[in-house]
Amino acid sequence: IAYLTKCILIEREGSKEHKELVLKKLTYVLKKKEPICIFIEGTRSATGRLLEDNINYGVGQLYLDVPDSQILIVYIRGYDQKYKSDFPKKNEKFFIKYKLMKPQVQNKGFRAQREITRQILEELKTFENEYFSYNK
Repeated sequence: IAYLTKCILIEREGSKEHKELVLKKLTYVLKKKEPICIFIEGTRSATGRLLEDNINYGVGQLYLDVPDSQILIVYIRGYDQKYKSDFPKKNEKFFIKYKLMKPQVQNKGFRAQREITRQILEELKTFENEYFSYNK
């Protein structure tokens, strides 16, 4: 997915100006009706579970900047993947869940950004829970 979509690197420890520039570039790409791929969870635990304490709220800002866009939430994980890893095992089979969503926003500003990001995260957590219920 990352190869087929646009790859605009962001430095996690970068300055505020750097992050704002990256958001401007991503907004530009979205306004051109091109897809982008964002990993909002930032990092994963040693067990490969989502961590909610390192969430990127920039996706909420992007959606507010380009409200006619849609968000495709994708969860992909190897059935044999027990821990965080860089590559799947040879001949791995995958659990794949996805949902196309258009977030509903009640708030404005940063609260709206958080609300959008939380809706996405809730879907990812649902997919993750399904994976772990199948893969006990």
